[in-house]
Amino acid sequence: MGGKRAITKKNNQEKFIKLYIKHNGSIKKTCEVLKMSRQTFYNWEKEEDFKELMKNAETHQMEDKRDEGESLLWDVARDGNIQAILHINKTLNRKRGYGDNIDITSDSEPIRIIFNDIVEKKNKDK
Repeated sequence: MGGKRAITKKNNQEKFIKLYIKHNGSIKKTCEVLKMSRQTFYNWEKEEDFKELMKNAETHQMEDKRDEGESLLWDVARDGNIQAILHINKTLNRKRGYGDNIDITSDSEPIRIIFNDIVEKKNKDK
C-alpha cells in the first residue's frame, strides 16, 4: 500500500509543479486548483526531491519570463518605441558605443578624468 501511496504523491507533486508554472509561481492559486492545503505544500517542501523539482520549475519559469520580456521588447522596438530602441542599443550595442558610459582611451591606456571641480562648483552654487 505504501508503494501506491508514494506513486500518487509523486504524481500530485508533478501536477503541482505544472500548475505552479501555469499560475506564475502562485502557491495559493496552485493549492486552490488542486484542492490541497498550503501545509501539504510546506511538508513537501522539506523533501529533497520536491525541492529539486521546485528549483528546476522556478528556473524554467524565469527563463520563460525573460524570453517573453525580450520578445515584447523587440516587438515594441519594431513598432518604433524610442525607449525600447534605446534600451536595446544600450545593452546589446554597448561595444559599438551606445550606453550610459563613455570609454575614452589613449594608446590603449585608460584616461582618468576627475570631475571634482565641477561637482564642488555645483554644490557651492546651491
